[in-house]
Amino acid sequence: MIAIGWQAIRFIMDDVGNPLVPVSEFVIKIIGEASGLPPEALRNWYLSYMVWGFGIAAWVSAALFTGTVGKVAARVVLVGWKQYRAENRGADNLPRLE
Repeated sequence: MIAIGWQAIRFIMDDVGNPLVPVSEFVIKIIGEASGLPPEALRNWYLSYMVWGFGIAAWVSAALFTGTVGKVAARVVLVGWKQYRAENRGADNLPRLE
């Protein structure tokens, strides 16, 4: 989780790329074709901030996802799959505080 989270810092320092760049390029192309505008018209300062924001969000989200999957995997290894499922079923049946 820490290693993937560090990629957000490396992204800010321009050492690694944005994992969402192919998606954003595709969206720009589709929007440009639909509106009839050249792609350069869509590449303004606002789009640049969006790419930075989504790039940081993508790396942080990937780190959080990895951390969550790691916690689940560690618990499954520690207690076994059947016990893990029993714990989750027990947690689902607890009364909710409202």
